[in-house]
Amino acid sequence: MLFASDAVLRASVVLGMLIDIVMGGYQGMVLPVFFTQENAPTLLGYVLSAMSIGALAGSLLYAKCAYALKRRTWYVISFAGMAFGVAALGSLWSYEVLLIGAALLGLASGPVSALFGYFVYGLIPDEHRGAALGTQNSLLLVVTPVAVFATSIVIEIIGVGTTSLVLAAAWLALTVYALAMKAMREI
Repeated sequence: MLFASDAVLRASVVLGMLIDIVMGGYQGMVLPVFFTQENAPTLLGYVLSAMSIGALAGSLLYAKCAYALKRRTWYVISFAGMAFGVAALGSLWSYEVLLIGAALLGLASGPVSALFGYFVYGLIPDEHRGAALGTQNSLLLVVTPVAVFATSIVIEIIGVGTTSLVLAAAWLALTVYALAMKAMREI
């Protein structure tokens, strides 16, 4: 159902998994290792909180203003904003840049998160919704730990700074892919 029935549904599920792969690597491995190496592990909580507060604000903003713009416009703004946020995170430049990048990433993720939820929930027939959503959740529960594990290996080989840049480049490729997807052009 998730991959065979509708192109928008399929794209939403695939993009959601790709987002979880990259963000799992950042949140589960790159940022904790970076802050531990910088001897400032308590600052990790502030960065992750900034991301969470941004996501809450972005979701509320979208809920309040959803009809002000077309879905495609929200989608583009969201992916562009997330790309800037991830670029800031990827730089590992300073704590302030990481906080701003995390907040921007969270804020920009609100609309696309709501859109993906809308597409996934709305495009699955009622009689298949439980099984399809259960399958989607199971897939997400698999890809994130695998991404964290793979990121740990990459950090061990090339270091946390280079790994962060690799993940930022992967995110930029993901953004280009998300914006170019035929299924998502007419949402």
